[in-house]
Amino acid sequence: MYISKLKIRNYKNFYKCSINLEKNVTTIIGENGTGKTNLFYALKQLLDRNNRHFFEENDFSYELDKPNGHWIIICVYFKDVPNSEEIPEAVSFNANEKNETVYTLIFRPNKIIRNNLYALSKEYLEAKDDEEKIVKKIQLEEFINNIDIKNDYEIKRTVGTIFDFIDDENYKKIVGDFDNYIFPSPDDVQEDSTQIGDKDDFDLTRFVNVTFIPAIRDVNSELIKDGNFFEKMLATISEDIDETKWSMIKQNFNIINEQLKNIKEFTKLTDDIFGMMNDTVGSSFSGDMFLDVSVPEDKNKVIKYFTLKGKVENHLINLYNKSLGENNIIYFALKMLQNTYFKGHTKRLFNLLIIEEPESHLHKHLQQTFLSGIGKTLDTQILLSTHSVHISEACNISSMIVLGKKGEKSCEIYSPSNQLEKDEIRYLERYLDSVRSPILFSKSVMLVEGDAELIFIDNILKLKYGFDLNAYGISLISMDNCFFEKFSKLFDKDRLQKKCSILTDLDKSFDSTKNEAEKLSKSRVDKLKSIHLNNEFVNIYTNEYTFEIELYSKNIELFSKYVKDRKIYTRDVNSILSELDENNDKKIIFKRILLVAKNLGKGWLALDFIEWLKFEGKDSIKKFMIPEYIIDSLKNFFPSDIYNKKIYHQIVKLYCEKASIKEDKITDSFMLYIKGLYDEK
Repeated sequence: MYISKLKIRNYKNFYKCSINLEKNVTTIIGENGTGKTNLFYALKQLLDRNNRHFFEENDFSYELDKPNGHWIIICVYFKDVPNSEEIPEAVSFNANEKNETVYTLIFRPNKIIRNNLYALSKEYLEAKDDEEKIVKKIQLEEFINNIDIKNDYEIKRTVGTIFDFIDDENYKKIVGDFDNYIFPSPDDVQEDSTQIGDKDDFDLTRFVNVTFIPAIRDVNSELIKDGNFFEKMLATISEDIDETKWSMIKQNFNIINEQLKNIKEFTKLTDDIFGMMNDTVGSSFSGDMFLDVSVPEDKNKVIKYFTLKGKVENHLINLYNKSLGENNIIYFALKMLQNTYFKGHTKRLFNLLIIEEPESHLHKHLQQTFLSGIGKTLDTQILLSTHSVHISEACNISSMIVLGKKGEKSCEIYSPSNQLEKDEIRYLERYLDSVRSPILFSKSVMLVEGDAELIFIDNILKLKYGFDLNAYGISLISMDNCFFEKFSKLFDKDRLQKKCSILTDLDKSFDSTKNEAEKLSKSRVDKLKSIHLNNEFVNIYTNEYTFEIELYSKNIELFSKYVKDRKIYTRDVNSILSELDENNDKKIIFKRILLVAKNLGKGWLALDFIEWLKFEGKDSIKKFMIPEYIIDSLKNFFPSDIYNKKIYHQIVKLYCEKASIKEDKITDSFMLYIKGLYDEK
C-alpha cells in the first residue's frame, strides 16, 4: 500500500498543486523557501494524529489576498490497498475494485457560515435593481471579511471520492466564486458524498504510522530525554517478554536489593541523618527512616536504565563521544526500525517515513550509501528532501520532484522525467549520477561545450562586472560537446521550467574549404533548433568559429600582449607577434590563436589569461570585449519572475563600484540592458 498522489489547495506555498509520488522513495529538492517543509507539514496534518494543530490564517495560501471563506484541502490517493478479506481492518479505507482510495482533510467554514454565504449570495443575485445590488454586495463583503478563521471554521475528514478541487471551475462550483459573489447551497453540493467523500468525518490515521525526521536534530538529547522514542520502542518490545522469564529476573533483583540494603556505608548514612534530626528537634519529632536502594522490578521502570552506547574494540563509549555523522546514522536506523515495530504491534496498514535533509553531518560517500540503503526498507514509503548534490543526483529522476518558486507567493511542481522515453531517462540518470551537477538546484542553466568556456565565462563575468553566476542561481555546466541534445530536454514546460542557454561553436572554416567539424557542428545546431523550436525555456547561441577564435580575435591587442608577457614563445618572437597584429589577415590571426591554444591547452590558456588580465588591472579589464553571443545568452535569464528590480539595481551597482564609474556614464551594452530593466516604469 502506498500514496500515489498528493493534492493540495490553498495551503501555504501550495495554491493548487498535484504531486505524483513513487511507491518506494521519492526525493524532493528545491532551493530554500520553495515549500519542501510545508509539503511535509501538509502530509503530517492529514496522516499523523500526533502532529496536528488547528489551522490559522497564516496557513492559507499566500496567493489569497483574503483567505476568509476559502477552504484548505489536502488529500492523498492510496494504491494497492490490502484486501479486506485478508486484512479486516482494510475495510475502513473503502477501496474501490482497483484497490484504490482517497483520504481527504478539509478545513472550511462551518455550516452556519456557509448557509449565510449562500443566503446573502442569493439575495445579491436576485436584487431587483443596481442600487439594491450594491447594498447586497456590501453586506456580503462585510460578512466575508468578518468570518473568524479561528472560531468559524471546522475540520472534516472523508474517505472516498473527492471533487477536482485543483480545477478553478470545480472549486468555484463547490466552494464558491469569490470574484462574482456566487456561493452554493451547502445541502445541495457541499454534503454530496460523490463530491466530498463516501465516508464522512472518518479518521483513518489509527491505521497509519508516520515517522518524521526533521532537518535540525539533536541526536543525543533525543535519545536520553524522558519518554523518548527509543524508550517507547523498548516498552513495545517488553510487552512480549514471557512473564515466567521475567519472574526469574525479578528474583535476581530481590537478591541485589537485599545486598544493597546491607552495605554499611548506606546504612550509616540513614543513622547519621536520624541522629542529626534527634539532636535538632528531639526524639518526639524524629520519625524512623529507611534508605530505599531497590532496583525497580517493573518492566517499564527498568527500561529507563537502558542506554545505547558505542563500541570501539572492547570499550563502550557514550554517544556524545561519537561523531555527529555516526550518531545520525544510528538515529536513522532507530527511526526506520521504529516504523517496523509500530506497524507490527498496532496493526497499522501503512508506514510513511519522512526525512528532511538527511545529509546533515554525513560526508558525500556516506550520503550516497545512505540513499541506496534506505531504498531497501521494507513496507515503508519514504519521502526525503535534500540540498545535497550527492544525494539528489544519485536519485532516479523518475522518482524526483523539483519545487521551484513562482514569484514570492507560491511554488511550482516540476517532474524532470515527465514525457521522456525510458532510454532518455536512463541516460540522464547515468550522467547525473556520475557528474553530480548542481543543475536541479539552479534557477537557470547555461550549457557550454567544454572546460575552457566553463573557466573563462565564469571568471570574466566576475572580473569585468562583479557578476557571480552562483549568486543569482545560474549554473554554468560543461557538456563536453556531445550531451546538449539529451541534457537540454530537461528544460521544458512539462519538466523543469527553468531558462536554459546553450552556447556552442559552429566551427566554421576560416579558409574556403568546409571541414568535417563544420558539417558536424551545423548538423548538431540544426537538430537542437529543431528539438527546441517551440520551447520557450531553451535558447541556442552560437559563434562563427571556435570559442578561442571568437574570444581572443576580438581582443587581439590584449592577446598579443599576453603572449609576449607570458613568454609563450622563446624563438621567432617578433615574427609570431606580428601574426597577431590586428591589421593582419584574419586567417593568419586565427591560425596563430589556435596554435597558442593547442600549445598551452585550451583550459590552461583560459585560466592563465584570466590571471594575467586580473594582474593588468582595471583599464585592460574594461577594454576587454566579451563576445556578443555570450552576452546574449546571459540576457536570456533577464527579465524573469525570479528576479526583481532591486536585484537588477544591485547588478548595476556592483559593476559601477568595480569599474569606478557613475551609472549615467555606463557604456557597456550588457549593463545598459540590465539598467533598462529597473528603469522601466
